[in-house]
Amino acid sequence: MHITTAYQPAFQESTIPYNSWYSLSLLTKYIGRGTVYQSENAFGIYISTIKRNDGNWSVVVTNYNVTDTDICINFEESMGRKTFYRHQYNPVTVEPTPDAEIIPASKRIRNVTNKIKDTIPGCTVTVYTTVTD
Repeated sequence: MHITTAYQPAFQESTIPYNSWYSLSLLTKYIGRGTVYQSENAFGIYISTIKRNDGNWSVVVTNYNVTDTDICINFEESMGRKTFYRHQYNPVTVEPTPDAEIIPASKRIRNVTNKIKDTIPGCTVTVYTTVTD
């Protein structure tokens, strides 16, 4: 199988991407090049923190649990009161369309210094980023 077939059907078949394309699009847009500062996993939650080469920060949280889970992202250095935007991919609620638009921010978290606390729905991928759309 070619890797693109997992995310997008052949254009002769459909212009609507597969559901999984929406999680991949968040990663390709908000990760970029940079340094991984933190990567951890516990109890079905996987967290990776990346400082991008352009100075922005992105945190990817994957919840492999079937239930909602409370998380706390602790930063080793102060974020200096940055604003983070939360983008969430939920395979149950995403509606694939021919426009294939990237999932917009569902929450803005202002004045972040050392931590982000949130509740992540089960079986989702969440990206917190300082990148503005």
